[in-house]
Amino acid sequence: MYYKIINIGVDDSQDLYQKKETKFLNLFSWIILFSVLLYIGKFFFSNEIQIIRTEIFLFSFSLFVLYFNAKRAYLAALYTFILGLNLTMIFVNLSFKVSVGNYLYYFPILVCTALLHNPIKPVMRTVTLFGVVVFCIVIAFLLSGHVNFEAVTTDEQNRHLLIYNIYNASVLTIILMAFIIRLINQQHIDFSSLVAQISRDKLTIQHSLQEKEVLLAEVQHRVKNNLSVIIGLFNLQLDKAENESFKNLLNEAKNRVMSIAMVHQKIYKKDDLSKINLSNYISDLIQEIIKSHSLQDSINVYEDLQSIDVDVTTAVPVGLIVNEVITNSIKHGFHHANKPSVLKVSLLLLFDKLVLKIQDNGLGFPDNYDAYNRNIGITIINSLSDQLDGLVTYRNEEGAVVELSIPFV
Repeated sequence: MYYKIINIGVDDSQDLYQKKETKFLNLFSWIILFSVLLYIGKFFFSNEIQIIRTEIFLFSFSLFVLYFNAKRAYLAALYTFILGLNLTMIFVNLSFKVSVGNYLYYFPILVCTALLHNPIKPVMRTVTLFGVVVFCIVIAFLLSGHVNFEAVTTDEQNRHLLIYNIYNASVLTIILMAFIIRLINQQHIDFSSLVAQISRDKLTIQHSLQEKEVLLAEVQHRVKNNLSVIIGLFNLQLDKAENESFKNLLNEAKNRVMSIAMVHQKIYKKDDLSKINLSNYISDLIQEIIKSHSLQDSINVYEDLQSIDVDVTTAVPVGLIVNEVITNSIKHGFHHANKPSVLKVSLLLLFDKLVLKIQDNGLGFPDNYDAYNRNIGITIINSLSDQLDGLVTYRNEEGAVVELSIPFV
């Protein structure tokens, strides 16, 4: 509640000191309103019509200050506060005797004016504010006879004591105002220096980051090129190989290298060198794997992939797992199936788990699973799953189903 009433009219477009000024004006206005409300009971029992008028005027201009701030008319709020407070003091000093001590209110008024100093604005602005206050004080003193201290007391000792107290209070107020303005200016200098230092540090960090990004991009590019050379060597060897079994082994090895190369290729093309869209990567990888097999025209692929960004350390193992699963489906499932070949691949984020599910409609896993478990592809899948701190499960559901679940942060 406190922050709501103090922050009336405070806008993000304001600078630090404008926000401070708006909050101060709101605070001073609420203090005046609260003081008037505390005295409201006296309205019905007081015979002093001047007091009632004063309270009504204080209440009114304080409301106007809050209204102007709420409407973002900050300059109007500022001068309404200064003029309203000082006109009230002139009226009070004209309405009551010097002995009441109304002049004491001028000291906090001067301190409040010092608190409204804005070091970003021209110095003339602060001079104008103090000029208005001092002018009103002089007018009030001249019109009310405050300069005639004999009207306060006829006792010479008390009169000297009164003059002494006013003198001390005036000196202390002037020193306090000077200290407040100096402190605000020094805070502004320190703040500006800190902002400049932060800007320089930010620029240095940006340059360093850009250099590292260039270096990392170059590393990704070189890795991609080197892997492409290796893939090219595999292709040359495949062209010369005559043994079909040997060709299949070379093709599997080539696809494993290709799944890694695609990660670096995709990262190199992005502005963010630390992340890769896993769904796009898996989709492209599936197409490349299928193209490398003779059954490519007879395999129907259905994808349900949620767009998820992961880092390289996750993408590479996942890509290798996808390669092994799909390769095993083509080799051991579709090759013996007398029906249209179907691959279903889904990727979703389930709470804090990344779940990858690959299902085919082939022959499924054999009954002799222990022997199958010694398959190099299954060994690779299990090893990569452990590397990701994940869990991989194998089951038959009208074909083979492999489901990988890994933590996702």
